[in-house]
Amino acid sequence: MIKKSVAVWMLALAVSIALLVSSGVALWNAGIAADENNLTGNFNSLWSVFGAGLIGLVISLPCLLGTITNARRPKTR
Repeated sequence: MIKKSVAVWMLALAVSIALLVSSGVALWNAGIAADENNLTGNFNSLWSVFGAGLIGLVISLPCLLGTITNARRPKTR
């Protein structure tokens, strides 16, 4: 059974990866659209979502790896 702390960090990692991927695709598409239409748009909102995903990844990945342990636990009867 997965411990609660490991499950929480797994969820945080999944959400941050989803933010990174979705905002990365959105930035890519916005950049292509801006280039084709000669726009000089301001994509601060997309960059802030990308930054939130990056910060979440930097925080949640080490915390997840720190909570996972391979130590043997005593058997309980």
